[in-house]
Amino acid sequence: MRRGIITAKAESTMATDTTPKRSWIQKTPGVCGGDACIRSTRITVWGLASYRKLGLPDQRILKAIQGLTHSGLRALSSPPATPRLPPAPPTP
Repeated sequence: MRRGIITAKAESTMATDTTPKRSWIQKTPGVCGGDACIRSTRITVWGLASYRKLGLPDQRILKAIQGLTHSGLRALSSPPATPRLPPAPPTP
């Protein structure tokens, strides 16, 4: 086999996504008073929740708020990620 040439018998390996998963909800000091916002925007979670409480359908909210995506709006419906805690040390 010559170097640098992949033959039909060579197996390809897939790269695994090792990047940490980021939350759709972020709190950034100095942005919107530190209130929770949709990732990388100034769209507050409490503002979107207020629209929903008023009964606006998701399509109307998406049309009204520039920069909001379906994924960002869906993040309000999904439960927050719970951090994994290390196991408790054994009790003596």
